[in-house]
Amino acid sequence: MGIVIEHINLTVANVDRALSFLTAAFPDWKLRHRDAGERGDWLHYGDDTFYIGLDTAVDITRSGRRPYHDLGFNHVGLIVDDLDGIRQRLKAAGFEETMTAFDHPHRRRAYWLDQDRNEWEFTEYSSNKESERNDYTL
Repeated sequence: MGIVIEHINLTVANVDRALSFLTAAFPDWKLRHRDAGERGDWLHYGDDTFYIGLDTAVDITRSGRRPYHDLGFNHVGLIVDDLDGIRQRLKAAGFEETMTAFDHPHRRRAYWLDQDRNEWEFTEYSSNKESERNDYTL
């Protein structure tokens, strides 16, 4: 497959207001998922293969995690074939891994910072089924 851009994640002041812009621009897309959990109101809007993630600015969660709090760009999500190889290369080059998420049965994710503290999310899927790849219930 190579590398594919899967999503762009933004922090916005109001997800409903931002969603109104996206639905006007892309009326054929759908609301893939929305939640108002501990990290604030957030959603994914797109099609089965690409989406734009919108997060509400939150200073700190109940569990003490500091989520995205500044308005604007958060990260670009890339689909990759060899997550372990990317992690090894980035670690060897001295880059900082900020988070891993290996608890989903159909995907593994790792987040890394570049020299300018831009965050990059790398996701390796173990399923080709869109319903499993886009499962938010787990």
